[in-house]
Amino acid sequence: MFETACEGLSLTPGQLRQALKDDLESCGQLTALGLRLVAETLSAYLPPQNEAVAMLRQHPRVTHAFATDDDSDPDYVIVTLAIRNKATVDLRIARDKYDGLAILEWIEQHTSGDLQ
Repeated sequence: MFETACEGLSLTPGQLRQALKDDLESCGQLTALGLRLVAETLSAYLPPQNEAVAMLRQHPRVTHAFATDDDSDPDYVIVTLAIRNKATVDLRIARDKYDGLAILEWIEQHTSGDLQ
């Protein structure tokens, strides 16, 4: 239920669970709709989990976003892909195999060019 409530939000089920812990003790029970409303409210005030999610927040009409991190690991480039209301994924690509233009081309082909 927590995973469903957090789907597509920059809020993890654990964060939601912690924020609701005291409320659950006093209320005793929550509906799925109530849980989703609380998750949306908390998500709006928490910083995004990653740069790709932040891009989706900034551009409501964009359905896919990606960000790269080539600083945190000397051997790999981390590519984060976020799909609105679906999922995020981190791809760990060997630095010597990474081609940023090829990845951009692939993402545009598979998202009907709706990246901004």
